[in-house]
Amino acid sequence: MWIDAMITIKSHIRALAFRNPILLAGIGSFIQVWHLDQFNQFQSLNYEQSLLEDIDGIKFIQSNDRLEEAESFQFVIYSVRFVQFCKIRFEKNLNPSNIEIIKEQKIHSFYRTLDLASVPLALSDQTTQQLFIWINSRNEIIEFDSLNEGPKSKIYGPRKCILYAAKFLSITSEYSIVASGTVFKEIIIWSLEFESLKVTELQVLQGHDGIIFDLQYNAQFNLLISVSDDRSLRIWSDHRIGFCPQSFRDWASNRFESKQIYYGHEARITRTQIVIYNNFPLVVSIGEDSYIIAWSLVEPFRMLKRKKFFRNNRFWSITMGSDYLVAGGSDGSIHFLLIEEFLELNSYRSIRYQNDGISFIKSICLLDSALFKMITYDNRGMFHYVDRENSYKILRFENFDFEKNFNDYIRMALNQNRNRIVIGSKYGHLGLIRIESNTINLLAIEKISSSKIFDLSFVDENQLIYSTVNGRIKILNIKDDRLIESKNEYLLPNSRHRWTSCGLIHQNLLIVGDQSGNVFGYYLHSSNPSFRFRNIHGTNSVTIIKKHPKTCKIYSSGRNGKIMEYYCRMDQTRNFVEDFFHLRTFTLFSSMDWIAGFQFSLDSIHLAWGFESRYFQIWNVTENIKLFDEDCGGGHRCWDIRLETNPKEPITQIEFVYYQQNSLIRLLNRKNFEINNPSVFHNFPSIPRKINCCQLIFETDDSFFIMIAGEDTVIQILQYHRKFARFDVKQFLYGHISNVTSIRCWNDPTSQCVYVASVGGRSQLIIWRISSDPDDHNQLITQEKNINFNGYYNNQTDFEVAIRRSINNPSNIDRDSIDVRYLDVDINKVTMDGEKLQLRIIVACSDRTIRIFDYFEEIHSSSKSQLVLRIVLEAAQTCINRIRIISRIDVSKLVDDLGVHSSNDGLIHFWSIDNDYDETIDHQSSNPQRLKSIQSFRIHQTGINAIDLQINDRESIILASGADDNSIALSLFSIIDIGTNIDQTAKFHLILNKTIIDSNSHHCQITDVKFHQSILMTVSIDQQLICWQIESIDQLEIRRLFTRNLSIADISSMRLLETKHSRCLSDSLWLVCGEGYQFVAINHCSDQQTIREEKKFMKNSILETNTII
Repeated sequence: MWIDAMITIKSHIRALAFRNPILLAGIGSFIQVWHLDQFNQFQSLNYEQSLLEDIDGIKFIQSNDRLEEAESFQFVIYSVRFVQFCKIRFEKNLNPSNIEIIKEQKIHSFYRTLDLASVPLALSDQTTQQLFIWINSRNEIIEFDSLNEGPKSKIYGPRKCILYAAKFLSITSEYSIVASGTVFKEIIIWSLEFESLKVTELQVLQGHDGIIFDLQYNAQFNLLISVSDDRSLRIWSDHRIGFCPQSFRDWASNRFESKQIYYGHEARITRTQIVIYNNFPLVVSIGEDSYIIAWSLVEPFRMLKRKKFFRNNRFWSITMGSDYLVAGGSDGSIHFLLIEEFLELNSYRSIRYQNDGISFIKSICLLDSALFKMITYDNRGMFHYVDRENSYKILRFENFDFEKNFNDYIRMALNQNRNRIVIGSKYGHLGLIRIESNTINLLAIEKISSSKIFDLSFVDENQLIYSTVNGRIKILNIKDDRLIESKNEYLLPNSRHRWTSCGLIHQNLLIVGDQSGNVFGYYLHSSNPSFRFRNIHGTNSVTIIKKHPKTCKIYSSGRNGKIMEYYCRMDQTRNFVEDFFHLRTFTLFSSMDWIAGFQFSLDSIHLAWGFESRYFQIWNVTENIKLFDEDCGGGHRCWDIRLETNPKEPITQIEFVYYQQNSLIRLLNRKNFEINNPSVFHNFPSIPRKINCCQLIFETDDSFFIMIAGEDTVIQILQYHRKFARFDVKQFLYGHISNVTSIRCWNDPTSQCVYVASVGGRSQLIIWRISSDPDDHNQLITQEKNINFNGYYNNQTDFEVAIRRSINNPSNIDRDSIDVRYLDVDINKVTMDGEKLQLRIIVACSDRTIRIFDYFEEIHSSSKSQLVLRIVLEAAQTCINRIRIISRIDVSKLVDDLGVHSSNDGLIHFWSIDNDYDETIDHQSSNPQRLKSIQSFRIHQTGINAIDLQINDRESIILASGADDNSIALSLFSIIDIGTNIDQTAKFHLILNKTIIDSNSHHCQITDVKFHQSILMTVSIDQQLICWQIESIDQLEIRRLFTRNLSIADISSMRLLETKHSRCLSDSLWLVCGEGYQFVAINHCSDQQTIREEKKFMKNSILETNTII
């Protein structure tokens, strides 16, 4: 007997419904249940399969059936073809184990249901019966009562048209009033009288310039809200102020008129929700631009708040949940947003200092003192301070002539505790200012250099660096309120702006960033840099360098809008840095083009702040939310920010000050700023727009680490916790400039790391090296080793420069070659000794060629690596879709590795990979080499999208393939004649013994096939997973075991994650990807006891198995 169950699902959320305290979310074809607990926070309970197709809507239709110890709600789920009546029962204490969803009647509907309502009808025996009516996408109203098996009646609207939106505005036992939003840009208001079935068109509203996507109505204010793909939201109301229809006659006389038109979304608007907040009516709209916008429904008409969430999240559903806005969309996340927080997020108190005492401000430092709040320095050589009464006063230091030594030039550096300021002059003077609870003292000014002080930067609480002419750097120590200069001097390499902008000291390593976008690492005993990262932040300055407090990772940010991640490899004593290397670009889904600073959480960067054009912004990096936005004129102006923290909350107060138009403006939030409160926001990991590929990279005792990538160019590493059945996004890997098509990995058993090759559009191949952090095994160290564009360019900057130049001079670059799409990749080891690792990467390309790369890395210096394009081979007559390598170790008769690839003409090609191929071949030649050692077999009549191989007793090869013609093929090949070269070129010969083809099981093109022992798994665009048993290898006899409908659309790939037994498919866990991802557990049981145990196992989602990759 076979049982399968869903453990974890990640798909589009098109339906949300709330009735206190239950929230229902339609995720694909599954219902997820949440409840609002006594702390006013939503908690996830469980999943329940509902329909065999995606859920379009959920609606509660009946009041509570209150019982003594339990409650139940009735609700309806509707999709394109079904309307499912359900009831949810739960105990009053909301014990998750006692939540039960009871499925009742299921009605087939041939068209999409848009809205549904219930009407109580009085019967002759003085009882009541519920009459259910719904309107579908053909503008039909269907009546149904619980006593009939089928529809009671079907009534067409006044016009036969296609609808994307419809709403019941009013419904009684006598009539219903309907608003229908058509694809012809109109809204039809019409009525249906139940007794006579008379249909009357009351009004047609025009004004939209696109399809109507949603309609909402508020009876209290008689307001109709409509949204469209013309990106507008329109408010309609009767011209009579305060008029609200109460009867059929009122509705006949009601005339909606356009009251207000709102624009603000950057893409089409999908849904709206009317909210009454403190007796003030407003409407919230969501769209495919990731924005949630609140608008006022009464005068003064205006946009109230605008918030952007995930970059690729197209919002498709929204509901009200107590004090929350709950929204879901394409990335599978559910956002819980407190309405109060949403509307008052940027409610700040602004203080403006403007009087005769203020000149042009040169520098600002915010202080952490009860009496003194801020120190500024102006162009007249004068200090000012702001006290706790917000008075702006002159700060005088006796016995020091500032006008002579500093005048209009000063450099100021503030330590982390904000109680020490070091100042520098253009004449080489340095001074130390100490801020205490009730005094500000200038302790000393000393001339320590004959040249200008270009920059001062704290590298530790009591250490800082300063830079002077010709790139000279020195370290200063603050001890006993004195500045003590170190003896060592460090030199910056030549650059346009040869002075530092920030720095950090970690053990024996000094790391500095300069004004030209470079980062350098110096051993403290050496004056020249041992580690160089030229223009890693473009050509503008590096803004900050910080170390993560829990790991050996270093991060830098710059004025190019990027954060870079590095790693310090320590010796065994953990006190000496042996190696310092760049890992990757730390991805921020924000719009900032100048990152000024960031703050850490336990795992990674949590907050980042900087500038987008004229605006200063603070972003919650973990949840990709913009927290603060202020028009300050841009980052070139004088400014400072202070974030007040405590151990429990990342931020409790924000203080931001800037100088603009002869005014000093200080902003403080009015109340505690609780960013990490779970009641404000909850989300699952973000997913790309479509996932093209997935890969298990490695596992620990309690987790899987999985890579997914697709159409949005960013690779994600997910951690799946077995015990809690929960996902965490561990890392975003940025580097691809086009969609990622394939990922393959090779596990290095000696160093316990994984090498990953990822390929995509624009002829791009990237090699990543991933290992666990020795300080925390739940954290990863991911290094972007090499990036290659078709052998021409080894970094993105050179490639983009060449592309831009080719626009004006096309002869500079072969655009056809650069635009080649890399469609698939495979990787295997060639050699590995104690000093060097060599990997071979073979890429299938859209230009009918195979490209073979060699990757070299020195074992003891992971920063030294090289990726070389060795040869380009013409290997097919059409586009090559899939490629695999068979190691000669796995097949006894092979003397070389064997390559297999499929093409768009239905052919399977075999060829040998000569380990001694000529390395002198010009890999940049425009004429690719012809692949000689090749055998081709026609298996399908159309393009082959998926292949997988299995070696049988090291003597023969079984190949499974799936194609565009919906067919699955199983082919048996024998290897013969080894030892004699056929036509003086080939070193092998294959015979196709038998092929069987099944064309009827799947209804759409096959996208992936996978072997596991004697089991074959296949998936298709038709959202079906089919399991086959191979019963005879010699005769290729197979039997279909079962078919499972999956919840995600446009399935592209799958991966076996683990299995408990080695000889049968018992307790195996599969990851299926497409428009989302879904974990499917499949259990092969032999007795009822095992069935009961596996049911319990699936319920608790606890996996205790070993992985087979």
